[in-house]
Amino acid sequence: MFIGAGISKAFFFDEFAQSVSDFGIVWDPAVRTFAVAVCIAEIVGGIGLLLNIRLSLGLLSVMLVCFIAALIYGKILGLDIDCGCFGPAYRVGLLTQIVIDAIILVGLCFVYWTGRTHSTQVSKD
Repeated sequence: MFIGAGISKAFFFDEFAQSVSDFGIVWDPAVRTFAVAVCIAEIVGGIGLLLNIRLSLGLLSVMLVCFIAALIYGKILGLDIDCGCFGPAYRVGLLTQIVIDAIILVGLCFVYWTGRTHSTQVSKD
């Protein structure tokens, strides 16, 4: 999913950069650079999950917390904008996307927790 989201953002880059700009959180001259960084981080994080690289869980979790914070900020301001999550074909309200991102974050936490508690131990026979 993260790889798909990153590729979708890159494929519809101008629309995604506009969505980032619409939130008014990122300094205007830095919007395009920020948008590129988000695309790359999502793709790299998604590949890291596929390769079972634990650091990718942290990266994607931090990104999701930031995404949720930005969406809440937009909702508080009463913005009626697209979140830019999966390109122009994917349009949902900010509140719906907050819920979706929170569910994904819970899933990442579950993966982190189960990976940590089920570590392999060498038995002494």
